[in-house]
Amino acid sequence: YILLLIDLVFCFILFYAFYYMYFDIFLGRFLNIFWMFILCMNFFILSYDFITAYCGWELLGLYSFLLISYFWYRFISIKFGFKAFFIGKIGDILLIFAFSILFSMNGYYIATFHIINFMCVDYYYIVFITLILLCCAFTK
Repeated sequence: YILLLIDLVFCFILFYAFYYMYFDIFLGRFLNIFWMFILCMNFFILSYDFITAYCGWELLGLYSFLLISYFWYRFISIKFGFKAFFIGKIGDILLIFAFSILFSMNGYYIATFHIINFMCVDYYYIVFITLILLCCAFTK
């Protein structure tokens, strides 16, 4: 259900962006970047293991940079695009840190998310990992 909700929000954003940027000559470029951002978000949500989740996370960072710096002829948009990109690198480090804690509690041989046993992880580690992932989400 979360994927349906996120895609519905993306549709509303797409309709608003199409209405707002109707006379922009680079509307096709913007729509292509936006659709790729949506596909990367769906790829991240539907990821099966850590490697695909991390690839989706990195692609989200790349396409968020491209969306923020869409007006490349303005210096301020390029500046904020790079700022978002480098803050996203902090999120990358936090994501790797959170998953390394989670996998070290369950054994490093576990690479998929569906067989992680949360019963063998201490409650405080789960809270700590959740807070790290929340901070990680704020960086994106």
